[in-house]
Amino acid sequence: MIFETVHVRKDGTTFPVEVSARIIRREERGFYQSIIRDITERKHIENEREQLIEQIRTANAQLQELSLRLVEVQETERRSIARELHDRAGQNLAALGINLNFLQSQFHSKKMDKIEPLLKHSLKLLEETTESIRNVMSDLRPAVLDDYGLVAALRWYAGNLALSAGLTINITGEDLPRIPLAAETALFRIAQEALINSVKHAGASCIAVAVERQEHCVRLRVSDNGSGFIQQQRTADQHQGIGLQTMAERAQAIGGNCRIESSPGHGTQVIVEAFV
Repeated sequence: MIFETVHVRKDGTTFPVEVSARIIRREERGFYQSIIRDITERKHIENEREQLIEQIRTANAQLQELSLRLVEVQETERRSIARELHDRAGQNLAALGINLNFLQSQFHSKKMDKIEPLLKHSLKLLEETTESIRNVMSDLRPAVLDDYGLVAALRWYAGNLALSAGLTINITGEDLPRIPLAAETALFRIAQEALINSVKHAGASCIAVAVERQEHCVRLRVSDNGSGFIQQQRTADQHQGIGLQTMAERAQAIGGNCRIESSPGHGTQVIVEAFV
């Protein structure tokens, strides 16, 4: 039998000890043997270790809280910029379009053959600029994410990316019950980064995005048929390395995790789990 207890010194102070006790039988007689060890130093080391573990837990919690706060600030700033573009530049461009169309309707002079092409060109530039601002606003903070949720936003983004990049992107997953905005935003941004990596770095021609909801978890999986990479060398490309790190940090900020499975010639999978 081994147990720990406290012994008292002659001066009244105490110290921890470990007692090993057993019964020894000799010639039909029993003897009680005990070995007492002073474990003051061991207890001191154990206490230091526990304090260090607690400090690490606290630091990790603070880091996660800070990461989440940074993401929230970034998304708030994106939303603010998008709103300013809509309220200021968007309205001004709309008014300018009305004015140009009105001017075009008022010209009936002999010089119209010279003025009309300039007006048409101006209207075309106005239309292109308006469309560019809409695209920037959508990239900053897609309204479909706020209005309809994660799966709808992924379908919208993947549709535009597939059209511009000339590849196939399949989205699977039923529309989920709304989850916390921070989790939706993080999963959407991670999917964005993974899709861009597949197009720019992996040379993929087909990408699959799957979203599934379990009891307390939403799992996002982005798989491509691209070139893949050796995971130990994934940071050799600075931009790609930063992108992969950013995905992991976004997942950690919402208390989730992100892992990447890849090998040369076998494509890449990004798997994210968010606990909600």
